[in-house]
Formats: sequence, C-alpha cells, structure tokens
Amino acid sequence: MQVSTITIQEFLTQFPTLTSTTPPEDLSDGVALFEALAEISLEHFDPTSISRDLGENWALKLTNLRKLVRNLELFYQEELGKGLDLKDVDLNLIAKEGSEVEIGKLFGFIAAA
Repeated sequence: MQVSTITIQEFLTQFPTLTSTTPPEDLSDGVALFEALAEISLEHFDPTSISRDLGENWALKLTNLRKLVRNLELFYQEELGKGLDLKDVDLNLIAKEGSEVEIGKLFGFIAAA
C-alpha cells in the first residue's frame, strides 16, 4: 500500500507543536517527520540536532534523513523491543528527488512508532 504525501500531511497536523509547515513536496528534508517523532520521544529525536532551511541541498537533506533513520532504529530497539530494517527505503531518492514512494515507505515505520 502506497501512502500519499497528502496522508502524511494530514498525520502531521496531529502534532500542533511542529515548526515545520513544509508542503507535501518538501518532506524530503526530514524536518517535519523528525519533529513529529520528537513529540513521541524527545530523548531519541531532539529537534535541535537536525539542520533546517536546506533549500535544494540534497546532501544536507540526506544527513537529516540518515539521522532520522538511525534514531528511529534505536527507538524501535530501546522502546519497542523490536528490530527495524529500513534497507528497502532509498534515502537518496528522498533527498535528491523527493520520491513520494520512498517517503511513503519511510512514513510507514514512523506511523507505527
């Protein structure tokens, strides 16, 4: 099942303290997703630890996404007692092209958290 960026945006409206008001096509920087997870576990997702206002710099976006995935894996292990394998999520496609398919895959793991 593919998750649309509109569905993700609707999910993000459930977190009123998000500072990112990113449009659906800009979910590629990981900021809004990281901030949503911070509301679940600030210990694992400190929103001050990621870069913001990245523009088109895909390398910095990729850095944010890698940190998001690393922290998400740690959260699953420590808080949920489960392993998490995100090797099927292409972070490069998210950072470089804003791939909705890949964002949807990543979001599935975020929503489950």
